[in-house]
Parts: sequence; structure tokens; C-alpha cells
Amino acid sequence: MTVYDDGPDGRFRDRLKLDNQTGSLTITNTTTEHAGRYELQTRPMSKRFYLTLYEEISVTEGDSVTLNINLTEVSDSDILWECETDMALIAEIIRAAGRFSTFDGPDGRFRDRLKLDNQTGSLTITNTTTEHAGRYKLTLNGRKRVSKAFRVSVYARLPCPVISSNSSQCSSSSCSLLCSVLNVGHVTLSWYKGNSLLSSISASDLSISLSLPLEVEYQDKNTYSCVLNNP
Repeated sequence: MTVYDDGPDGRFRDRLKLDNQTGSLTITNTTTEHAGRYELQTRPMSKRFYLTLYEEISVTEGDSVTLNINLTEVSDSDILWECETDMALIAEIIRAAGRFSTFDGPDGRFRDRLKLDNQTGSLTITNTTTEHAGRYKLTLNGRKRVSKAFRVSVYARLPCPVISSNSSQCSSSSCSLLCSVLNVGHVTLSWYKGNSLLSSISASDLSISLSLPLEVEYQDKNTYSCVLNNP
């Protein structure tokens, strides 16, 4: 029962685990170099797998995001960029024709937002919106065919939470504060005393309103803050 983990370029060294009972193969600590086609051969049947590894990128709405190639086979390769979510070609470099092109996408969401680096082949999406979230695929066609995949998350900018107090809920020694925020999703609203977390509430839905109360003593000299954050 043997694993040949050095491979042609050592990419599998110390990363393969073979289950002696089931025959299943595990690749640990994966990188984008491990993406590709795999085949299991048994007698008399075979089974094929295609492994895709996504590079995760997060950005705040309105900012730019760059999908970097970081590969050495770029200078003599044609490059295709696809929005895999829509199965649409959004940029290409065809070196023999001297063509360096970007496209608007099927619904125009990429219009005037794409910048293609002619040297590195990297693609930048400027002024992002939540519509630009999704999966993207890079394909290099040169001496060999190489692909790379990205998953982009675009988070909406957060509003500033509002702290209010109701005089009817105040006594001679304390007062109740309420921290509120409107129309948010996938966020956490929290009260802090200095750097210490006092309480929090989370929302997994979109376009929801959150409120979080806090009772404060009048003689308390500490600093309190209400914080809204997302992933």
C-alpha cells in the first residue's frame, strides 16, 4: 500500500493519506496547485474526479478587488477570465492577435469596471457592488493548460448604529440606552464596556432591524460603545 507523494514536481510531498480499508485518498493542506483531474482505477471500472480549489477574497462594496494570477507561465500564454457564476467571458489576452480585451458581461454589470494588466494578466474589478460577488475562473493556454478559481464576497458598507435613551425608563440612579440599526443583514450588534464585550445580537437574514438595550448607572465613569460588524 503505497503513496507516491513526490509526484513530478513534489506538490504532493507529505500531503497524501491512503485509507487502507476503503481505498479513499486524502490530500491535506491543499493549494491551488492541487486543482485538476484525478482518476481512480479499479478492475474492471474507473472513476474520475475534478478538483477545484477556490481562492477566497473578501471586499467591501465600493472598493476594488484584484484577482492575481501569481503564476510563472504568463508571458507566453493566452489568458481567459470568466465569471463562472454566469458562465460569461469577461476578459481575455490573445497574444498572437495582440488582443487585450474586457467585456461588460451579460447584464452590463462589469461596464467600465474592469482593468486588465497586460503584463501579469491580473484582473481588477473597480467600484464593486454586491452584484460582483461570485465565482471567477482563470484559464491559461500556453505550453500547458492551467486554471485557477476565485470566490469573491462583497459586503455592503455598514451604517452607523444609533444610540438613544428614553427618559421614561430612567430612574434616579440609572438609565436604559438602546442601540439600533436598520436594514442590515449577516451582522452582529454589540455593546462594549471599554474593550470588554457585554452583550451582542446577530442577524443572518437580509434587510432586518436590530436593537440592543443596555442599563447604565449614572455614577458609572466607564466608556461604553455600540459596535456593528459583519464578516
